[in-house]
Amino acid sequence: MIARYSRPAMSDVWSEPHRLALWLRVELAATAARERAGLAPAGTAERIGARARIDAGRMASIEAEVRHDVIAFLSMIAESAGDDARHLHAGLTSSDLVDTALACQIGEAVRLLAAEERGLRVAAHALAGRHRRTAMVGRTHGSSAPEPNARWASSRARSAPWPTSSPRSRWRLLLRSD
Repeated sequence: MIARYSRPAMSDVWSEPHRLALWLRVELAATAARERAGLAPAGTAERIGARARIDAGRMASIEAEVRHDVIAFLSMIAESAGDDARHLHAGLTSSDLVDTALACQIGEAVRLLAAEERGLRVAAHALAGRHRRTAMVGRTHGSSAPEPNARWASSRARSAPWPTSSPRSRWRLLLRSD
């Protein structure tokens, strides 16, 4: 995310520390599922979660050596979680971990966008009202319509659909975030 173009909450969703925290959550959830199935000792996920420390700098140095982000992540976690870390990542591929965490990030981003939708709708409605008499040149194919066919439209006529399309867009976002 480019900081000057994004809101702090959205930047946080896509930050490196958050991505690594999600990787740990995914690994802990998979380990907890293995516990319930009797494939890992009871309490393993909880112990790992209590001990695990995420250190992006340490992970980067491991990754420089092993040239694999997920191996570097698991090695970094193992340094702080101890012997229980051997139960992490069992039955998972790197793509399982990365893709699941990415889906979580996308869901979080969609929920942030949906939460802002009402404010967008109110602002669009106010903008349309404020410029209801502002003349605006007609456009065609990305260019001003040529004379003598140029048609003038009010900004209100051009922006009036925005507030009503916003709830539909919010619905489509939420529909795809599940």
